[in-house]
Amino acid sequence: MEVRILMFLALTSITVVANTFATYCMYRIFAKLSTRMMQTAEDFRNKTDAREWIQSMQIAAERAVAITQSTKQKFAEFDPAFGRVHETYRYTLVAIDSKLDQAAEKINTTSRDVRDMVAKPAFAVATFAAGVTKAIGSIETKE
Repeated sequence: MEVRILMFLALTSITVVANTFATYCMYRIFAKLSTRMMQTAEDFRNKTDAREWIQSMQIAAERAVAITQSTKQKFAEFDPAFGRVHETYRYTLVAIDSKLDQAAEKINTTSRDVRDMVAKPAFAVATFAAGVTKAIGSIETKE
């Protein structure tokens, strides 16, 4: 039983020492990290170039906001005009479409009339030729 107690105490001691060592290492790592961060922040604060750059970026951002706002207002002012222009173009496109439909209908009618004018005589000639061929064929068969 004494061996068990000694083993328990030894393992407990090892665990406590390992935990203490791990805690100390983490403390050192975080201490170095925070020191570096503080030094970087201090360097950044002390550099005038960085401060001037930040101020110029802030001014640029404020100007961009102002330009965006004015552009937004101008678009809001032109919105009714855009609506009227859209309606005018839509009406014009409808009128053009209607006229193109009428022109297409006239072209179809005219082409049909021309086809009929050409086709009637051609049909008559073909019918006459077929009749003549039939007549000649019947005369030849009689002989």
